[in-house]
Amino acid sequence: MTKRWRFSRAYRQPDGFHLAAVLLIFSLAGLGLYWGWRTLWFLTDDAYIAFRYVSNSQLGFGYTWNPPPFRPVEGYTSFLWVALLDGIWRLTGVEPPVAANAVAFVFALGTTALGVAMLLLMPLRPALQKIRLPLLVLVLLAVLSNRTYLAWASSGLETAMFNFFVTAWVFCGLFLPQKTMRWLLLLVVTAVFIILSRPDGLLFVAATLILALLTFAEQVKDKRFQARALLTLTPLLIVVVHFLWRKQKYGEWLPNTYAAKYVAAWPESGLRYLFSFVVEYALWFWLILAILFLFQALRTRRAHWQAVADVKTFIFSRFVIDSVIVGTVLAHFAYYTLIIGGDHFEYRVYSQLVLLIFVSAVWLLNRLEFHAVGALVYLGLFILASWPIPWVHWQETNRVHQQDEEFFIHIPIAHRFPVWIRPYMQTFDDVQAWLIDHEVGVRVQEHALFHVYQLQLFPARELGLRLDEDTYPIIVSGGVGVPGWVLPTTAIIDTHGLNDYVIARNPVVLDEERRMAHDRYPPAGYVDCFEPGLQLVGDEKIVVAHQNVDAAQIKRCERISWPPSEGDGKSTSYLPITPDSAPAVHDYLWNNWPADPLYFYFVPPDETSPQPVGALIAAFVAYEGLGCLVLPPHQPAAGNEFLFAFFPDAGRPSLAGLLDDFPWMDFVAEEWDAGRPYHLGYAALMAPAIEAQPQFSQAADWGGQIQLRGYDLHTAVFQPGQTIHLTLYYQTGGAVDAGLTTYTHLVGTAFNPASGGPLWGQDDGEPCRSLYPMTAWPVGSTVIHKVAIPIPADAPPGVYQLNTGFYNWQTGVRLPLTDGAEGVSLTTIEVAPVE
Repeated sequence: MTKRWRFSRAYRQPDGFHLAAVLLIFSLAGLGLYWGWRTLWFLTDDAYIAFRYVSNSQLGFGYTWNPPPFRPVEGYTSFLWVALLDGIWRLTGVEPPVAANAVAFVFALGTTALGVAMLLLMPLRPALQKIRLPLLVLVLLAVLSNRTYLAWASSGLETAMFNFFVTAWVFCGLFLPQKTMRWLLLLVVTAVFIILSRPDGLLFVAATLILALLTFAEQVKDKRFQARALLTLTPLLIVVVHFLWRKQKYGEWLPNTYAAKYVAAWPESGLRYLFSFVVEYALWFWLILAILFLFQALRTRRAHWQAVADVKTFIFSRFVIDSVIVGTVLAHFAYYTLIIGGDHFEYRVYSQLVLLIFVSAVWLLNRLEFHAVGALVYLGLFILASWPIPWVHWQETNRVHQQDEEFFIHIPIAHRFPVWIRPYMQTFDDVQAWLIDHEVGVRVQEHALFHVYQLQLFPARELGLRLDEDTYPIIVSGGVGVPGWVLPTTAIIDTHGLNDYVIARNPVVLDEERRMAHDRYPPAGYVDCFEPGLQLVGDEKIVVAHQNVDAAQIKRCERISWPPSEGDGKSTSYLPITPDSAPAVHDYLWNNWPADPLYFYFVPPDETSPQPVGALIAAFVAYEGLGCLVLPPHQPAAGNEFLFAFFPDAGRPSLAGLLDDFPWMDFVAEEWDAGRPYHLGYAALMAPAIEAQPQFSQAADWGGQIQLRGYDLHTAVFQPGQTIHLTLYYQTGGAVDAGLTTYTHLVGTAFNPASGGPLWGQDDGEPCRSLYPMTAWPVGSTVIHKVAIPIPADAPPGVYQLNTGFYNWQTGVRLPLTDGAEGVSLTTIEVAPVE
């Protein structure tokens, strides 16, 4: 007869001691999990993909990758994770990058609690029943010292949530009374949560339907079936609705990521991925137990199976129910191992197995009739053997604190071990080298560093929010997570296809070296069709190139039947500004760094400017605010034919008040303005026949470096409290000394207590406010400098002099004119009394 063991009453109806012991153990486990979570805490760039979908929902675009008119694409994989983070943001104001890992920790804690429950409810022989609590402690020690379990308690991805629901499904299936309506309902509900967490949950839904069919069939056989039992399946309607919604919204039954990532079965990768997992965590200990159990089962079960005359009895047995549940977990494991080939991330698709492996190890020890000491020793050795490789590897990789230009680095560890065991460790190093070369199982530290690298490379989200989606800013990227979050209103062409319908279906050449989840590339001409015009320089310059793309063109690009192409997009650059296309602009962008963010509008040489040069100059001259306009020489040298305009943040009116005069400024929106200062820049080809002439001519020469040509002053009468808006015209005659800055002073005859002299107003600073330093001006350029001098409210009526000149801001020494004078007296103005 088959042996059966009952639960100890201590765990069905625990007394105070056992309850206190379990609570203490779980509390310590929670602290251990928290320590591990904090130690291995990281965010991966891919997590920001889901964050972008949440962001687009918040911005009113819905769960889509790019704002309309781009086609909706489901590249987020986990609907439940996105919806959960969306809800948290709406209810609490906590954004996904902050909330995600805290939520993941809660799910990991829940998974740990389920493991405790499994160990407490597992039927054990008397020999092991007496050491149930020590076994529980050892299992928790094993799990909470497992790098994979701890790493995927964070990451920002839905992994911890998926693992919790898979573990809950297994717990309900194996550890609760089977074939009851409560049991079936819990299986259905957890299966629904699994499929909403990841599409591979479809396997668990199918298994749940099989279990429901077996349950209902047995009830029909025993004439116990009632129609209301079918109500336990009603939560599956959520799955039906979700699939129909996905088909209606995205046009596909499965997420776009499936098409992008899966190109063909890859067992040679998956088996290496599995082998690495087994070697790293010494899972030979578990495999030995499993093999011994199979031999035992084949011996003892053969006679039992021969005695089963009634097939129906066998079909409805607990053995079949348990086999469906265990088989589902194994089928999921086999799918990722043999079909997908593992995963891009370090053991992510095996992370839900860690707890189950150690819980099942106790079950196997029990079935193999280990005595108490033997079970504790074997489990202890298993745990000790699972530590060296992962933690030595963590120690080695944790020393790398900065992402190099070379990604996917393999770090060997065999040299860290004694000679007698190095061949085993070298095997691990070799398989790791192959995997990482193919971008399989990329280690957590690599992802953590890449996340930091991306954050440093791209501007802050508050800056990206200022780009107006109605002007269709478009950028091209392969690592799209962080840019997707920090550039929420910018359309991003994902060159690996995770979030692009066309690229995800571009055929792959399988005889080339494969790269996990990075095999797809754009068809030839596809990306160019969108005329991507966004370029980032450093983390503070956001450049938008003027393009003629509109909603109709975007839709046309997505609907064209693109012919298959073999990786034409692998090395294509989509930067709108290059040293060849616009040398002067490229040189400016890479050699001048403003203190505050600069939004720069660039008109490529082959595009028509939204504002003709003459209209721009006229509008700039009439503009009452700070800024500068730099016009190239009349006979420009190669690469210096672009004009530049700069509008500093200080004193600049709202954009709404400037769009009539400068229509190109509509690429920036102030709807989501966070209040941080920012500047505006503009560059376009100079029209050859256009010159800028001052209203009043006045010549002055500062040592051949800079010449004054004249100025504009539209009125000479002001009142206290008003601002003098003056326009100065310069021309560069040679290289400008470093450290020079300009001044324009309002000098009266009365004493000003605030200045300690006759100075009643001033505007000091570089003409372009450090946005385009004077040392970078091309020789022969014309510079139009906007000056604004506030008149104090207590300025006495009278005649005042406007003086200007240059000085070294470090020494205060003024740059003398050619005639030896220190400055230029421009004109006089009158401050009239307030009527």
